[in-house]
Amino acid sequence: MKVFRHHLYEYRKGLRNLVLHTLPGIRRKCVEAKLASEGIDYVIQELPSGSFNVFFGADECVAVVREIGRQSLSKYTAEEDFILGTMLGYGRLQQCIRYIKMRSNRSDRTLLTRGSLSEELEEEVFLTFVDEGSDKKRAAYTSGKTPSNKRDSLGNQPAAIHNIRAFMT
Repeated sequence: MKVFRHHLYEYRKGLRNLVLHTLPGIRRKCVEAKLASEGIDYVIQELPSGSFNVFFGADECVAVVREIGRQSLSKYTAEEDFILGTMLGYGRLQQCIRYIKMRSNRSDRTLLTRGSLSEELEEEVFLTFVDEGSDKKRAAYTSGKTPSNKRDSLGNQPAAIHNIRAFMT
């Protein structure tokens, strides 16, 4: 319940517009009572394990979750997953990569065709997943210069770029 209370604090302070939190089933009544007493809109999804997911936050965001109407996160389409992840505050680039991966796993690969990802996107993916804290590489990217070495210290290509390139070939 400590993390739930922290999420509640972040929502009240405006750090989050929507929160997704998973709790054991025995906490459901307590969570519902707390959210209702504070006038915070929420949606609950029961999980097969006996736990539950609670989405809570701004009325508009919770309305979108309600509108999607799925009872399990695993049933979300790639598009619904993208919307939800963005609303939960996940990084847009990571959501784009996740979307591409989810779509590439489907039988109808209509999103990507050979050459549809630009070198800039690949470079952004690289900078996100390899040495994220490197100011030198970030500065090189934002100035339009490509870092001279896209491989990690062991000579491996970043997995995200490898996976994207493998899909496109």
